[in-house]
Amino acid sequence: MAATTIGITGTLFGIPAAEVGVIIATVDRASQRQKKEILNNTGDIAAVGYYAPKAVYSIAGALLFPNGFASGLSGLAASAYPGGVLALANVMNDPSTTGGHVYADEFTQRFVNDDFAKFTGTVTQYPSITSP
Repeated sequence: MAATTIGITGTLFGIPAAEVGVIIATVDRASQRQKKEILNNTGDIAAVGYYAPKAVYSIAGALLFPNGFASGLSGLAASAYPGGVLALANVMNDPSTTGGHVYADEFTQRFVNDDFAKFTGTVTQYPSITSP
């Protein structure tokens, strides 16, 4: 939905980009790194190292037919299986997770008789993997 923001410039309202084959309702992003702590001789933390950056996204929305996940024709649909490489329009970069590829971890489809066909999914952006 379009909105007029008042008071502060530079704010973002809504989801930045549309996806192909689905209507995106939510996008959550968690930037992560593994952590290794080094203890000194008395057992206190003397140093810490962060490595292996990645970003994990949880996305949800409604399926569009015939290009939704069921037909596997385009957009998210073509790679909506574990290990599939996605061209996700809503990838948001930060200094530790810029570029790389986005891989599908899990997708769930939901069909009920009194609502639209919906999906939820989890995908991971690996900035160091530059070719599928």
